[in-house]
Amino acid sequence: MTARGASGSAAASGAERAVRRAGAALEKGDFHAVLKHLKPLRRGTGATPTPVRYLAGLALHGLGRTAEAHRELEAVAAADPKGQAGLFAAGTVALDQERWERAYDAFAGLSRLQPGVPQILNNLALSARGMGDVGKAAALWRRVLQAAPAMREARLNLAESLLQAGAFDEAKGILPAPASEDRPDLEAESLALRAETYAQDLDAARARAARLERFWDPRAPIAADLVRLDSVLGRSDQAALRALEIVRAGGAASDCLLTLLDLAERLPDPAAAREAAFDYARARAGEAADEGAGPLGGPGALLALGETLERAGELAAAARLYERGNALLRAQLASFGRRFDPPRYETVAAAQEAAADSLLPAARRARGADETPEAIFIVGLPRSGTSLFAQILDAHSRCRSVGESQALPALCRELGLGDVETPDPAGLERLRAADAAQRARWRAAYFEAVGLDPAGGAIPVDKNMYNGLFATILPALFERPAILHIVRDFADNALSVYAKKFVRNPPFTCDLAALDQFERALSRAVAAAAVAAPEAVRREPYEAFVEDPDARLPAMLGWLGLPFEERCARFFEQPSSVLTASRDQVRRPMFTSSIGRGAAMAAHLPGLIRPAAEDAED
Repeated sequence: MTARGASGSAAASGAERAVRRAGAALEKGDFHAVLKHLKPLRRGTGATPTPVRYLAGLALHGLGRTAEAHRELEAVAAADPKGQAGLFAAGTVALDQERWERAYDAFAGLSRLQPGVPQILNNLALSARGMGDVGKAAALWRRVLQAAPAMREARLNLAESLLQAGAFDEAKGILPAPASEDRPDLEAESLALRAETYAQDLDAARARAARLERFWDPRAPIAADLVRLDSVLGRSDQAALRALEIVRAGGAASDCLLTLLDLAERLPDPAAAREAAFDYARARAGEAADEGAGPLGGPGALLALGETLERAGELAAAARLYERGNALLRAQLASFGRRFDPPRYETVAAAQEAAADSLLPAARRARGADETPEAIFIVGLPRSGTSLFAQILDAHSRCRSVGESQALPALCRELGLGDVETPDPAGLERLRAADAAQRARWRAAYFEAVGLDPAGGAIPVDKNMYNGLFATILPALFERPAILHIVRDFADNALSVYAKKFVRNPPFTCDLAALDQFERALSRAVAAAAVAAPEAVRREPYEAFVEDPDARLPAMLGWLGLPFEERCARFFEQPSSVLTASRDQVRRPMFTSSIGRGAAMAAHLPGLIRPAAEDAED
């Protein structure tokens, strides 16, 4: 071997040792050491070897030096497009740039070369979620946890996907075990707090929030979850102050924007608070100009930004965000097999029109004009004003809101009527055939579930969405029900729904045509109940009520057999918990500013407007 050959061999051996050491440092997460080991190999004027660029790119990525990392990784991907390093490099860059399909293709190819590797599957799941296929992402994260049960990132990602699917209890069970109280895992705590709030486990949510108060940081993800809980519990002053702090700190404020706008009057300078929200939304909407929505928090954040810009008068920009946010929601729901089925709802409405009279017990006695009902069921589309009316009635000394209780949906499932997404009128036959004793048992089960005694106790005020879809069963099961049907201008109502991400998003909430069809089915069911039991149903137009509450409120209470109480007019002072999307709005005195909102947006969202002849029929 010549001297030159020996020297070249020694240099090669030294380079190999440096690469091995850099690889070992990368596995330990010591990114600075990686770059230190590779430094001599990156100084030369010639082409840097692909393995060196690959390790350097991953280390730079780990240090947050994204632009430098992408230069190295893109070079690796170009040099080795079908190899393991090239595919991982291409997928990593695509994930950062939110080019979800490209990332998915890269990691899918890599998974074929290296099947079952947890980190590859995790990245594949992230790509699937970015594409809107949350169901596929959740399935992939379950595979990750089978192979690597302790992988924290996969647990957090799966828990977040389960929250999106409404599986709150399962999400809590997936989260990592709590860390020490002095050094909590704030990302896991954030998801746990969200799950407890959504699942209406407010005692647990309060306890968790109290434990985390000393870690308050407006830039931390958990800050928005603490504001949400403040809002739910009616701690409106604190919610407004904290929302403003998050916005001004540039934190993850999308979830707080509407809280800030709705509660701005509680702050020393409401105009400045609103302008801070508008500025934040404009800046974030600019970042959302491309197709990705990952850093913005997904569809909910897009919708919140859209509504903020709508309130700022920037209607075209708002409409674009609404369309994008709802497209993502539809894709997410479809990935879990949740789709709107118009014929099913048509069948449900027609079956009730045909059967309403025959469902009533033969010995039924109509409620007298001055009699109080044993239960009040508030029905209508989401965002039609049902939360407002529940809050008004909850303020009455004789009533108690049970919120969106699951008591009636559980009873409907027992009857065989399905649920709000898959209703089935076949269960009406079981109700028709039931004798008085069986009906009494079902009725007793309802009152036990809501925790109230029908014999002299508080009157439950129940506003679950299911109440209207099968309205005809209410006079068939209850002795003196009151069905309060809240109706609102369709364009205003539809826009208010389309602009919101709900905790449990039924598929019709993110599609204007589907929302129209659902509203028609619900209204037909309520109308059928009114024909069978006219004294049990009152139609209350939202606009007329908020424009003249001095006349409409006493009239409504009188229909319910309740005396007028001033506290009902001051419903916004109630300390009760409100978990609906209107939780901040019901903390304000009645307002009319939302009337006409849909007509103003119709040029940008034509689906808001029904044909005149159809609207006149409603």
